[in-house]
Formats: sequence, structure tokens, C-alpha cells
Amino acid sequence: MMIGIISDTHGLLRPEACARLAGVDHIIHAGDIGRPEVIAGLRELAPTTAIRGNIDTGRWAKGYPHAARLTLGGRYSHDHRIGYGNLDGGAALTPFTYDHTFSHVDYKVGLDYDLAPGVLLYSAVQTAYQPGTFNGYASTPTYSNAVGSANLRAYSVGEKSRLFGDRLQVNDEVFYYDYRGLFASAYNTITNEQQTFNAQKTEILGNQLDLIYKVTNSDQIKLSAGYLNARNIRFELPDGSAN
Repeated sequence: MMIGIISDTHGLLRPEACARLAGVDHIIHAGDIGRPEVIAGLRELAPTTAIRGNIDTGRWAKGYPHAARLTLGGRYSHDHRIGYGNLDGGAALTPFTYDHTFSHVDYKVGLDYDLAPGVLLYSAVQTAYQPGTFNGYASTPTYSNAVGSANLRAYSVGEKSRLFGDRLQVNDEVFYYDYRGLFASAYNTITNEQQTFNAQKTEILGNQLDLIYKVTNSDQIKLSAGYLNARNIRFELPDGSAN
């Protein structure tokens, strides 16, 4: 995900700035907009989030908060997995070995937006990773005992509100998880073993809503509702017998 940041336009959106922002996924204007036409022009390039600066004093600027927060994060993982033994632990059975190194970089991009006093909008996209593993049997030209790594890209959008003097809290989040190579397992009739493998593509779509009402200083009512839809989009057994 590519984010473009611009500020201090003072009512003028220069062609050079538009050229530099072309192709980004989201634009952040960090204040001193100058005129509403500047934001309209940026939104023709990409979805735009803006905060108002010192010069943004007109009525049109009241819809923009004074602050938005951008969170950037990253993580590097390096794993070396080694395995060896015999199927079911029997010394007379075929031994197996496994030796593989995994390296991966994950990231997180989050944006918080103060829509109004007591009302926060937020969004995030982040990735996660699980290193590969192995099955406890020897590899053959037909079947490998290796299991590939699993990768996740997660998207979330939500709001958190405190209303009526903080008596009512409303938290709502919509999320979408896109898994590639999620670990799955099935019984293999050839090896007579439970086999772990990668599901090619799995999706999870959900929504979580929490309502908290403070009746008195000692009593509160909490209501939670959730929706979850999980399904395998592409799923094929290693031997191709089912999908």
C-alpha cells in the first residue's frame, strides 16, 4: 500500500504535486489546505484524508479535524526449521528429514481520524506470516513432506464513540482477512497419516459491534453482536483427489 503525504498547499494544487501523487493508494493532507477545491482535486487522484491547519478558518474547514494519526510498523522474521525421525517413531521404518530456512517482512499501516469530540474513525492494513513446517514422513518424488509458509493480509475499518457524557460507548469494526497458504489437514490414505498442507486461498469477512451503556456509576449494560463468514476459495488436497 502506497500513501502520499502533502501539506501547505495554501489553496493551490500544483500540477507537479499531482504528478508525484499519481498512482498512490491514499493521500493525506497534513494541514494548511487553503481552499476546498484542493481536497476535491486530490480526491480525483485517490481517497484523501485531511486535517485543517492554521490558515483553514473558513466555514468549509470546520468539517476537517485538527489531528489525524498515521501509524507505520514493520517486522522482519527469520526462521530455520530442522526435523528428522522415523514415521510413527519406529526405528525400522523409513526415516525422514527436513531442513528449511524462512525469511519474511511484515508491515502495518494504520490511520486514526478524530471526526468529532468523542468520535474516532480508524483503518488499518497489515500482514502476518507463519513459517512453513513438515509432515512426519519421508519425501518421495510424488509427495513432499514440506508444508509452505502461510501469509495473511488483514484489512480493518471501524469507529469508536463515547456519547452522552461517556455514558454510551459504541465500537464497531468491519474486517477482511485474506489468507494464502493457510495450514489445513486431512487424512492421507496412502501414508495412513494425518497430513498437513496449504490451502491456496481462504477468506474471512466479519463485523464486531459492541455497545456499552453506563446506567449508574456501578452498573453497566453491554451488548455485543458479531458476524463471521469464513470460506476456502481455493482448496486442493496434495494428491489432487478433492478440492
